[in-house]
Amino acid sequence: YNPVTTEIAKQYDSETGPGPQGANQFQLYFGDGWRGSRWNLGVVKNMTSFALANRADQRFEGSLSTEAIHAIIWGHISQARDSWTQRKPRVHEEERDRFETVAEAATRAQIDQVKRYKSVRKANRKRMKLNKREDGVKKLITHSSKPEEKKKWKRVGAVLGDLGELGQSSDDTDVEVEGSALVTTEPYGRRRFLSRVLADLDANINELQLKIAAQHGKK
Repeated sequence: YNPVTTEIAKQYDSETGPGPQGANQFQLYFGDGWRGSRWNLGVVKNMTSFALANRADQRFEGSLSTEAIHAIIWGHISQARDSWTQRKPRVHEEERDRFETVAEAATRAQIDQVKRYKSVRKANRKRMKLNKREDGVKKLITHSSKPEEKKKWKRVGAVLGDLGELGQSSDDTDVEVEGSALVTTEPYGRRRFLSRVLADLDANINELQLKIAAQHGKK
């Protein structure tokens, strides 16, 4: 995305140049004072008019006021600016008396992107692990023939609910490196006995899955 130049935006803000129209009618200004920029207000007005005019073609459902559309567009603009500024040089993290070079900014942006990717991947794995365990507990309760077993798994289910996603251990590895080891990180503050409880739960879930699969195979 290429923002409009500072010169063009400032000329319009000072009423010495044309406003957003033609090829740059949707081109935003991301420099100093961008939020209150007269240029950006004009761009948002153009975007709002475009959205309203194309409501039917784009199959927009419901009825949004002009103010609501403005708010939605400004939200997207804020996200766009964050993306645009990601690779812009900042004050150097270690040498605070200078700005990053363009190369340093690009490297830092790449590192940040990898960190975000790993964070999302880790969160997804925690969510999948919790979902599998919650589903497994329900099946264990259903298939348990003894009352004490049902009570046990109900207690474990309650513990799972308290732990939530953040309480699940993180099984992570670098999939890009062949033969890399699986690293399991337990959440800080989680009691060790809970790890044993969850390990026992996982073993019982796997065992039950094998039994169910075998029964279906016989049928």
